[in-house]
Amino acid sequence: MTYQVLTELKVKTRQGEAILKTGSMIRLDPAKATPLIESRKIKHVESAKIPLPEDRQTPIAPKEIGESGATVGAIWRNPYPQGTLEARQTSLEVVIEAMLYGLPPVDDEQTRQINDMARYVLSGKAKLAEFRRLLGLLH
Repeated sequence: MTYQVLTELKVKTRQGEAILKTGSMIRLDPAKATPLIESRKIKHVESAKIPLPEDRQTPIAPKEIGESGATVGAIWRNPYPQGTLEARQTSLEVVIEAMLYGLPPVDDEQTRQINDMARYVLSGKAKLAEFRRLLGLLH
């Protein structure tokens, strides 16, 4: 099932410790999620209703109208200065969330593979194309 992190969590993984930021989306076995729900650290969300963190919900007005009549412009603005590590990390998180949005539930092994690959992309050890390819293989 899919859950939203309500408070920053430090978790142990096979690769070591990781920090789950507030607003992050995770997939867990319901039995493992129960204590975290009871302590108000995560909440269950329907995959079709995954909310974006507050700083990602404000759309930006389109800048111009393209030749095809479609609007051209950003729909989200990264809060960090361009070129910084934080900006890269935040942009990748938004892209990964968008790629996972609305996907059907997966089993624990597939969730582990997805989370591992997302972590590799965010740490610069894998490319976003590899993450996309993994999602295509699993779904």
